[in-house]
Amino acid sequence: MAMVLESVEALWAEEKLIGRTALVEQFSALLSGAREIPAILLLGEEGMGKYFLARLFALALLLDLDVENPDSKQLESELNRQIRQRFEQGSLSDYRRLEAAEGEKILPVADLRKRLAELDQRRPEMARRQVIFVDIEAVNESGQNSLLKTIEESASDTVFILVASRAESVLVTLRSRATCLQLGPLSEAEIDALLEENQLSPAGSSEAFYALCQGNPGRALVYAKTPELFAEREAIEALLRKYLQSPRGLALAILYQEIQASWRERSDFFLDSVREILHRWARQDAASGLKRASRINAAFSIIEATEAALKAHANPEIQWTAFCLELHEVLLG
Repeated sequence: MAMVLESVEALWAEEKLIGRTALVEQFSALLSGAREIPAILLLGEEGMGKYFLARLFALALLLDLDVENPDSKQLESELNRQIRQRFEQGSLSDYRRLEAAEGEKILPVADLRKRLAELDQRRPEMARRQVIFVDIEAVNESGQNSLLKTIEESASDTVFILVASRAESVLVTLRSRATCLQLGPLSEAEIDALLEENQLSPAGSSEAFYALCQGNPGRALVYAKTPELFAEREAIEALLRKYLQSPRGLALAILYQEIQASWRERSDFFLDSVREILHRWARQDAASGLKRASRINAAFSIIEATEAALKAHANPEIQWTAFCLELHEVLLG
C-alpha cells in the first residue's frame, strides 16, 4: 500500500488537500486491494468537504496508475495528462454525475433510471474505469433501489462514488454494498493550515472561532471570508442559550419576538444556523451522556418542515408561530 500511497499523495498535494490522512490511507488500501470496489460512500455533514474529496477520489480512480509499480511520475504520463485535462473541462465521458438539476433538490426517478440504463450500454473509453458520482440525498427510496440494482449488476470497471450528509438518508441495503468513509472534523492545526493556504485568518477570537467551526473546513472558510456572518451566528447561538435558560413561560416569547425582530426576512440563514448549532450541541451532549441530545435530534424535523413550508410560500406568520411552538414543546416540553 505504501507505493500506491506515494502516487495518491502526490495527486493530493497537487490538489492542495489538507488533512484527511486516514481517509487517504483507506482509499489507497482500496486501490491496492485485490477485491472489486463497487461503490464508495462518503459521509459527512455539510461543509466537511465530501464533494471535494469525491472529486479527488474519482480522479484517482480514473487515472492510469500501475498499482504494481507506482510512483508520483505516473501522474505526468501523456495519457494521465489528457484524462486530467478532460476531467477538469467536464468532457471526460468516463466520468458521469447523477445529481439534481441546478435549483432543484430531487433527481426524478424516471431521469435517474434512464441515465442508469445508459451506463449499462458502455464501457470505459479512455480511463481505466468508469466512475459515477451520485448525490444520494437527491435520490428517493425508489431511486436508491434502482441504483442498488445497477451497482450489483455493473462490471468491475465501474465504480460508484456516493455522497450523503447522514447515513440514515441511505438505504441500509445500499450502504451494505459500499465501502463507507466518514469525514470527521479537522484539527485546529489543520484548520489553521487551510486558512493559511487561502490567505485568511480566524474571525473574532480564535477560541470562539474554533468553537463555532467545530473542525468543519467549509464553515471555517465561510466565517473567515465573511466575519459578519460569524458575528451573526454567535448572536443566534446566544439567543438559543438565553431561550433554553429562561423560565418556560418566558422562553417562548423571547424566541418568537427575536425571530420577528431580526430573522424573519432571513429565514434560510436563521434555520440553517439553528440546525448547525443544535447539531453541535447534540454531539456534545451525546458524548457527555446528557439526555438533552435526544430532544435536540427531534428538533431537526421541525426545522426541515419549516424550511419546506416557507419555500412553498406558506403564510410566514403561521409558519414561524408553529415553528416556535413545536420547537418549544420538543426542547422545553
